[in-house]
Amino acid sequence: MNRIYQRFAVAVASTTIVAIIGSISKAEAFQFFGDRTSWEAALNAPTKTLDFGERRLVSGTTVFPNGASASVNVYDGQGFAEGTTVGAISFPGGPVGGTIDVKLPSGVNALAFDGSAGPFGIYSSAGFITETGFLPGRPVQIPGFNAPNYREFFGVISEQNDPLLTGIRLTSTRLQVGFFNASNISYKSVSVPEGSSTLGILVAFGTFGLGTAFLRRQKQYKSTTALN
Repeated sequence: MNRIYQRFAVAVASTTIVAIIGSISKAEAFQFFGDRTSWEAALNAPTKTLDFGERRLVSGTTVFPNGASASVNVYDGQGFAEGTTVGAISFPGGPVGGTIDVKLPSGVNALAFDGSAGPFGIYSSAGFITETGFLPGRPVQIPGFNAPNYREFFGVISEQNDPLLTGIRLTSTRLQVGFFNASNISYKSVSVPEGSSTLGILVAFGTFGLGTAFLRRQKQYKSTTALN
């Protein structure tokens, strides 16, 4: 009987270890890039770029022919999309503020874009959206025309077990911002090791061990009862 309890304890311990491994493997470890050349080199594969077509005004949520969509919530200005650019521009004589979310047709593992704002960009920022929400710690200030380079590159590649990337977010607090936009939104679905499948196998083995311990205990109990 002691051996049965020992096997039961081992099975429980195995299942616990598997659960711990699973929680560790879910830690997010995105790779961020500050220039397009490095981002493309890390991918080493062709990418696609969103094309929004002819110039059009955008408000609320708009779905484009390419399957992408833009949710525009701006004040004192107007959202627009043209070619590879989507953003907002102020009404004459005033700054523009608000938020623009651009959603891809489907989740991807790699995403990048160029963000710009003007004439001053100190009150504008941009970042990425994932399956689980806005990517924490990555709203980055967009430099304005007053900076040496008023265009900022934003690039990211998701690692194993990271949530898929689903879009980008542009934000402006309105102060001294005449426009803010994103252009050259590029993406790529790259192969990611199937860590979740491996984890599933480990869980199955742990559960199997647990079930085996109970089954043997039950058989021994029946044998003892029959002898009595």
